[in-house]
Amino acid sequence: MALKKVELEAVCKQHKPAPVLQAQVLARKFDCNVLLLPITHPELNPIEMVWASVKGYAAKRNVNYSLTDVERLAIERLGQIGADEWSKYVRHCIKVDNNYYNAADDIPFECTEN
Repeated sequence: MALKKVELEAVCKQHKPAPVLQAQVLARKFDCNVLLLPITHPELNPIEMVWASVKGYAAKRNVNYSLTDVERLAIERLGQIGADEWSKYVRHCIKVDNNYYNAADDIPFECTEN
């Protein structure tokens, strides 16, 4: 029996218990949310995009090739990144995530019943 992604997700959702992560339990006590990001997909992680921006900034301006200059330039660039730029990176990651999700909608998954 071949199911489309949407159909398979519906079946899985019915049987999957909700995960309880201690970080989320603690965060709720302080009225905060925990965002879980995939560590192996930098295009889905805004902090990786910020880090790439910091590295590029330091690489362009590090004329002395000293670690002290790299540290100074990294701190300088981090200080320049505001809410608007963060929002841009987050929106980009959401767009990439949606593209992945939508592309997978029509992929059939083989499913066997026991």
